[in-house]
Amino acid sequence: MGTDSRSILIIGGRVDTVRKARDLGLRVVNVQRPEEYRPEHAALVEGALLAEYTDWAVLGPLVTAAHQVYGFSGVATITEPGVEPAGLIADALGIRGNSHRCARLMRDKEEMRRHLAGRPDAVAAEPVTDRDSLAAFGRRHGYPFIVKPVDAAASFGVRLVEGPEAVADAWACVEALRGSTAHRFANYFPVGRFLMEEYLDGPEYSVESLSFDGRHIPLAVTEKTTHANFVESGHAMPARLAPAEEAAVLRCARELLDAVGLRHGPAHTEVKLTGRGPRVIESHGRPGGDRIMDLVEAAYGVDIEAYTVGWAAGALPALDSAPQARAAAATCFLTADPGRVVSVGGSAAALAHEGVIGVDLAVAVGDTIRPLEASWDRVGQVLATAPDTGAAVALSERVAAEISVVTEPIDPIDPIGPNEPNESHEPIGAPRRAAMAEHVLVFGNGYDIPGRLRALGAATGRPITTSVLCRPEHLAKLEAAAEHSRIVAVRADAPTEEWVALARAVHAVAPVTRIGTFGDQCQPEAAAAGRALGVPTHDPETVRLVFDKFAMRQRLAGAGVDPTPAAEVRDLAALHAFGTEHGYPCVVKPRQGTASSGVSVVRSADLAEAAFLRAGGAEAPAGVVVEAFLTGDQYSVECFSEQGDHAVVAITRKYSDPVSLVELGHVMPAPLEPADAERIRALVCAALTALRVEFGPTHTEVVLTGSGPRIIETHLRVGGDELWNMVTDATGVDLVEYQLRQCAGEEVLPDVRDLLAKGPVRHEAVWFAGAPAAGRLVEVAGAGDPQPEGVALEVLGTPGQQLDGLQSSDSRLAQARAHADTAEQALTLAREAIGRLEFVTRISAEQAELL
Repeated sequence: MGTDSRSILIIGGRVDTVRKARDLGLRVVNVQRPEEYRPEHAALVEGALLAEYTDWAVLGPLVTAAHQVYGFSGVATITEPGVEPAGLIADALGIRGNSHRCARLMRDKEEMRRHLAGRPDAVAAEPVTDRDSLAAFGRRHGYPFIVKPVDAAASFGVRLVEGPEAVADAWACVEALRGSTAHRFANYFPVGRFLMEEYLDGPEYSVESLSFDGRHIPLAVTEKTTHANFVESGHAMPARLAPAEEAAVLRCARELLDAVGLRHGPAHTEVKLTGRGPRVIESHGRPGGDRIMDLVEAAYGVDIEAYTVGWAAGALPALDSAPQARAAAATCFLTADPGRVVSVGGSAAALAHEGVIGVDLAVAVGDTIRPLEASWDRVGQVLATAPDTGAAVALSERVAAEISVVTEPIDPIDPIGPNEPNESHEPIGAPRRAAMAEHVLVFGNGYDIPGRLRALGAATGRPITTSVLCRPEHLAKLEAAAEHSRIVAVRADAPTEEWVALARAVHAVAPVTRIGTFGDQCQPEAAAAGRALGVPTHDPETVRLVFDKFAMRQRLAGAGVDPTPAAEVRDLAALHAFGTEHGYPCVVKPRQGTASSGVSVVRSADLAEAAFLRAGGAEAPAGVVVEAFLTGDQYSVECFSEQGDHAVVAITRKYSDPVSLVELGHVMPAPLEPADAERIRALVCAALTALRVEFGPTHTEVVLTGSGPRIIETHLRVGGDELWNMVTDATGVDLVEYQLRQCAGEEVLPDVRDLLAKGPVRHEAVWFAGAPAAGRLVEVAGAGDPQPEGVALEVLGTPGQQLDGLQSSDSRLAQARAHADTAEQALTLAREAIGRLEFVTRISAEQAELL
């Protein structure tokens, strides 16, 4: 079909880019990388091509076919990775856009320098081939000089070679960075070739412009400040230049754009005003980053983003002349010492200052700050306006100084830092938009929670869809399976990488906005997938510590939270050695396990071998752990966390089998002295902080010893054994409801605390029937008898079930729940209900002979 003047192809970009195109009445098709596609895009586009768009072999056939359907009148991008694909598309389809030749010249710094060679204002430049080429360049053109990657961005890898003695270090840096993936845009900009350029002295500026059929309209000249390593520390406009200097800078930028053949859309051209006149550093065929677009709009009233898409599709006319400044605007960037963020403060107060138009923070408590090596290592920025440039700069710097990001040293720092700007993150103070659709990827069967999530979406007017990644054995347990958008079953022995790959496949079809884990199932895989997709979930390291009982002990001891002795034992000799050193009894358990499976109390050395084998022995996949036995009453603590802030919801008294440690009963609120309750609360909150738990419910088991409370273990879920229902009835806090609301993006901890402030509702208890030693269950007599008021009985075993004693929580055959005015009354009612049951079993002749 022919071109449609209302249809545009947008490569990459933000949701706002697409929204502005729609606001201009355009039909939008968005080409996006699958992992960067957002649910908000879906409501704004006519179509989407989710593909690796920097690969022309993939993209070319897709856009050619889409052009036959939509008839694009133009192609546009605001992102650096989209510049060359947009040029290829413009050439291939013959639609409005810059040529690929132009795009390549602006993307490839070596190509641009070669193209400009011979001009009066040309900058000496040569490719780096080896160490000798660096020394030779210095001899020919003098020191200092610049070495930088040919096609990187954000000042990454830029180095000043100050003299012959610095050549060796410069070459080492080149070798270290070649092929590096330790930066944010590794998929877009694989660092390979390097360029040497003569050093340009003088202040740095950038020219923001729009071009209309080859006519270049300057919008602003931006003055810039940088750190010693060339990472920009601030921008301000209008630049404080004498008229003749400004004219020279504008002329330099215009001549560059003519030379590379730029005809349409935005450009961001960096210039140094040297003693010999202005010289181009580099130029980009897209708007300037660092929210320069927002500064231009504040100072000059021109929306570069809207013009980028509007001009490409013919929806906006060309500007006749350069706009006049109506105010000044500036931004000051925030940095922090490398390490782990322990506190962030001052952002809300900063935004309240008159003249401040934006405050962005790219980090939160628990994030890791990398050394300042590129623009993406900055931690935020403040944008401000004022009547003149000096006042705008002063305001942005003063307000930035009021924001604190405090870190603690860590070693080593992950080479790929998490303090990366999140393009989907809304700046503080941004206007709230209408609720958008959510897509929750559930790991495991999810029980009834996915259905409750969808119901929550329907009730709040925010559509919530769910997909599932689970193991084959979970399929039969899925509730309302047909209501999920898609279900993927992963074999039980699949490596984490396969889970991540399948999560990416789901994400490519329908972008995942949330990840849900509502039990122990698949939490490590969910954490890995969340990190890969950039979707918030538990940190993989937190999950590892929670699942690995020995690693958890090490972390809590190292943090000064809990000194309980523990060791990993690979053989019986190591277990005996622990018993000799720390004494008996001790607890032996699988290093990774759930439901008390494989746990034993070893009360003397002659029982160690049986316990070691029960925990898996030398063949245990993750190993066996031995811990000091903690003497005292047992408790469990249900907490709810949000942004690293923890609220204790309920403390439960627990009763366990003295041999297997399988839990036989619970009562809440636990009958505790206030001082003991406070010590338990403090310990559990400290443990969750040490494990870097950021959100959601947790279930932590504690023993109140003579030396104070000690941790047994913790879980990133609500407690089992009906505890979540007991918590609801005892406190009014529905942990599952708050978990799913939090999963859907709501802030819920204030509501939880408001309910807790009202005090307990009633006392709740549950008691379980343990399995007989051996046999096959025939029937449970008395299960149908009437129960006293406040008692609910449930049979868990089924006729024909093989019994083998109390091996784990799954071995229990019945449970009774009761509520009453006191903890003692509730516990008595539950125990008496179990006591009235009779379990009829059948045993073999061999078993009878043994008995």
